[in-house]
Amino acid sequence: NEKNAEKVAALAGIDCEWMITYFCKPKLKVGTEWVQKGSTCNQASSSVAGIARAVYERTFRIIVEKCNESLLDPSMKKVSYIGVLDIAGFEIFDYNGFEQICINYVNE
Repeated sequence: NEKNAEKVAALAGIDCEWMITYFCKPKLKVGTEWVQKGSTCNQASSSVAGIARAVYERTFRIIVEKCNESLLDPSMKKVSYIGVLDIAGFEIFDYNGFEQICINYVNE
């Protein structure tokens, strides 16, 4: 969808045509040369989905880290933190992905 591609490119601060070109015909380094490889629609869609998951996951991680930093007060005897509530109960993980926050949001 051209409209969605333009929105994504604007948010990423890159040229829309450039973005579409590199998703559809990515460049690969073969030896010392760069070769342009053609992708099917499914391959390009998988690339877009992978990048979207990575961006959301990193954004979620940054938000949790910032919230935990703001809750950390050395003068307090009780430690505050952000935990994750899922359908199995309240659990605390060292690492939570974007999929986990989606599950939690839907369950709430």
